[in-house]
Amino acid sequence: MPQIASVFCCSPCFPLLTFSRVRITTREGGFGGVCWCVFSPLSLLWSSLFPFFCHVPCSLFFCVHARTFFYCYAWHFRFLHYIQSSVLPTAKMGAPKVVYSALIRNTTTIPVTVLVDYTMPNELPQETVELLIQPGEEVVAPEKLVEEETVTWTGFINKVSIQGGQSMSAPFPGVECPTRRYDFEVFMQAGALRLFALGPAESSSD
Repeated sequence: MPQIASVFCCSPCFPLLTFSRVRITTREGGFGGVCWCVFSPLSLLWSSLFPFFCHVPCSLFFCVHARTFFYCYAWHFRFLHYIQSSVLPTAKMGAPKVVYSALIRNTTTIPVTVLVDYTMPNELPQETVELLIQPGEEVVAPEKLVEEETVTWTGFINKVSIQGGQSMSAPFPGVECPTRRYDFEVFMQAGALRLFALGPAESSSD
């Protein structure tokens, strides 16, 4: 039978850990080997507390991870809301409801003067066109184009008014998209010059 000689050493953590040096010899007296064994009087206590020490860090990690996940998720929706409301406003507004040109018809028995105001692009000053329309005739308020290098900008009509009579401002009835040639009619009612919006005759998606 092998003979076992044990030498016990106290560790700095004694009595938490005790190291045992074990020498193994054969029956003939030869050297069989040396091994170190670790003993702990608190092994039972450690085996009891091991699930607790594993559970608490895992729980803390899960709480921190879940909180970070929901925090990032909330910021994701805030970022999408910012993109939809601020960065891409045209996606919500749709096409501009503007009128580029107009046709004005005088159905009265007297000449009338009509003033057409244009809002110009690139912060240019407003322009006003004065149209003299004879009885029974019609006149076109033309488009206002601004050429800048290779780009052409278009002004739009913001107000149509009869000199000494009624006026009408944008947005005009029935305009759902950029419109060319919006029809107006001047007529007399109870001795006063009135302006009636007939609606768009042609639409443009430009």
